[in-house]
Amino acid sequence: MYYLRQQTKVSGPFTAQQLRGMLQRGRAARSDKVSTDRQNWVAVGDCADIVALPAVAPTQIAAESPVPAPPADGFSWHYTVHGAQQDAPVDTGALQNLVAGGTVGPEELVWRDGFLDWVTVRDVAELASALAAAQSSAMQAFNFGAPKRGP
Repeated sequence: MYYLRQQTKVSGPFTAQQLRGMLQRGRAARSDKVSTDRQNWVAVGDCADIVALPAVAPTQIAAESPVPAPPADGFSWHYTVHGAQQDAPVDTGALQNLVAGGTVGPEELVWRDGFLDWVTVRDVAELASALAAAQSSAMQAFNFGAPKRGP
């Protein structure tokens, strides 16, 4: 069992399998620290038990690993609009609203602590429902004025 330290926050315990899943979903970074005793810490990326390829298919790991609830996190998200980075970061809820409202599109870039690099909105699990809402609204707006067919 491992404890995970992200900046000053320690959570866990987690199995190596759970930590691999967290890495895959962007909930942990290779630069975060892990420990078995909460005293001696190493980078996740340096822990062979965690970064080694699993002997089972990734879909099996995802099915077996409990998915942590979306954090009531306090994450500060940085994002782009029309390719330009915005000055002030926003919290998760505010970014979800920007995505759902269409201000931040699926190809825009976002970043928060725990991510290794900027990623597109469409690749972030926390933004999936907001992106679906934005796409649904766009489709409804597109079809709103369409002529009806039939008798």
